[in-house]
Amino acid sequence: MARAVLSHDARFALGARKAARGLFSNLRCSPDAVAAALLCACALAACSTLQVAPNPAPGPACVPGNLASLPPERLTEARALAQRLERGALHTALTQRYGPASACSVEATGSGVRVTESFRDGVRLELAGQPAIEFSETRMVVRDVADTDAVALLKLAEQDTFGRDGCGIGWDRPEVQAGAGPGSRRELVFRGAVCQCQGRLDRGTDQIVVLILRAAC
Repeated sequence: MARAVLSHDARFALGARKAARGLFSNLRCSPDAVAAALLCACALAACSTLQVAPNPAPGPACVPGNLASLPPERLTEARALAQRLERGALHTALTQRYGPASACSVEATGSGVRVTESFRDGVRLELAGQPAIEFSETRMVVRDVADTDAVALLKLAEQDTFGRDGCGIGWDRPEVQAGAGPGSRRELVFRGAVCQCQGRLDRGTDQIVVLILRAAC
């Protein structure tokens, strides 16, 4: 004879009812005992339908508020650049370290567009592009970061621009140059083999580090 197969929820509810009947049979018929048994049975049955609320969805990406100020021919380019920045490994790393971006903006720069994200402690991430000459530049301003961590951020910028294989930068063979910016102590330059790509680490005396990855194909 075929046996009916009960679902997990049905078996759990049936077990709760059996437990309640057993509890009732062993209790004296006082109002307090009956109330306690009813509460116990209801709690057991409720467990079968209890569902854990999903984790809250992540907040919306930082959308530049001044997109409408751009010329129409730059609008599509600016949106694409902003999406590329938001989806990159570098953006993810900075968000994990400094929290979500507090502000972002976009501006037309000559024949290109630049998108900027601002984080706490004065940290900033910029992505600029000029499609006509296949030029791109990623610029970061970070604080109190060791050289090894700064190079790791530059590698993420290389990955965002060229993919997993990068552009052949020799990260273990930097050139040491005198810093070009005000208050800069020294600058490390890392050169690659594709699209004239290069990474730059410019360390200032106030522990502010400017990181640049630049390429022109």
